[in-house]
Amino acid sequence: LRGKAGSEVKLTIIRSGSSQQLDFNIVRDKIPLYSVDTHIMIDENTGYVSVSRFSETTYDELTQALDDLNSKGMTQLILDLRGNPGGYLNQAVKISDLFISGKKKIVYTEGRRKEFDEEYFASEPSKFENIPLIILINKGSASASEIVSGAVQDGGRRLIA
Repeated sequence: LRGKAGSEVKLTIIRSGSSQQLDFNIVRDKIPLYSVDTHIMIDENTGYVSVSRFSETTYDELTQALDDLNSKGMTQLILDLRGNPGGYLNQAVKISDLFISGKKKIVYTEGRRKEFDEEYFASEPSKFENIPLIILINKGSASASEIVSGAVQDGGRRLIA
């Protein structure tokens, strides 16, 4: 089905148990991939956000979801990173900073040579720094998910499930 955006492709579907063939003409296009799969209020106080990956738009998607939940009365949050394989380091740093107050270290990297070592610190104040927070992780949570959950835990927020 791959091809140039805007070009047309004929798709033929044959369903199991049916002899009827279904034909569709489909116009190829770019399919956006979102990081925030869902955000809902579980009850009158608890917001829930599921983040499936850390792409270049994750921080923006997450802040929009949090602002929406905040407008609906969220006073506590469940951030679901289960099965999230990670992604962009800068997005993990920005998202961690949403939940960490002060100038605490979020993560550091060590290169083969000292001049490639980097440290990342919380720097921007956020209205979500003191909100009660639970982060859900599992064996499928890796990379940037581990950075966020570890940084938030080390930054004084203790409940990672």
